Amino acid sequence: MSPEVKWSLIATITAAIIGGIFILIAKRIPEKQPEVGPEQSHAEILRPKTGQVVGHSFVVEGAHENLPPKYHMWLATEMNGLLWPKEPEVRAADRRWSIKIVESGSPPGGFFTLVLFQVSAEGNKTIMKWIARGHRTGDWPGIDPNKMHDYSQLYVVRDLRLW
Repeated sequence: MSPEVKWSLIATITAAIIGGIFILIAKRIPEKQPEVGPEQSHAEILRPKTGQVVGHSFVVEGAHENLPPKYHMWLATEMNGLLWPKEPEVRAADRRWSIKIVESGSPPGGFFTLVLFQVSAEGNKTIMKWIARGHRTGDWPGIDPNKMHDYSQLYVVRDLRLW
């Protein structure tokens, strides 16, 4: 075998090995997933159900998927178009969740609505400031959802009644 053929064969084999290594490495690198937008969120409240009677302290169970990065999910009671967010924030890392909340207000006729919603980081700051002010002053005025940045409802349970 001539030296030119020998070196050509070695170069071809070497290129094939290096190309194979690059293919193996490329297969191990995960593809970047397309970013999820707020309109792709899906969530539901599994318990309590519409029309159910609850105590002043009750457990809310739910599930969600596709919460966008940098978005936050909260529960709130809603009366007359205003929201009263409930601590703690719903953990986005848990696709199924369970949170014990307290409704210490006196809704008209004892009925209220429970809202699961998402907000951007800016909207979350509004809620955190509202909570800090409420703890500091004891005054908990409702929040107009139209004044929260990137607010969107994910699920609503209506006609809950306090006993």
